[in-house]
Amino acid sequence: MDSTATAPTRLKSLAARRLGLAVAAVAMGAAATLVAAPSASAVGTSACNAGGAIGNWKTTVGNLNLRNGPGTNYYSKGQLTKGTVINMKCTWLRKDGQDYWYYGQVRTGAHKGVWGWISWKYAAVA
Repeated sequence: MDSTATAPTRLKSLAARRLGLAVAAVAMGAAATLVAAPSASAVGTSACNAGGAIGNWKTTVGNLNLRNGPGTNYYSKGQLTKGTVINMKCTWLRKDGQDYWYYGQVRTGAHKGVWGWISWKYAAVA
């Protein structure tokens, strides 16, 4: 990847690789574009809108919030320790490609059996 690429461009590229999808390049101007997240009632698989990331993944950091929906605006169901295994069922990708979340069931640790969302930034294939 080009080391001179902007952070949004690098994030889009990483999301595209993880999804296995082609992501169209978006010209980033000086003006910011606001993109709405799923409604607060859109939790669980009802918020899923993208493929990929199915199977067992593990958390790469400690104190990771397991959320009720795909975004930091959703409440935390608890915190996961580094190395917690989650069986991912589906994913959510914001329309502008700037945010990506995994939904699944915790398989190990204190929250075993709980379903929730984690950011793609803190997960790796188990």
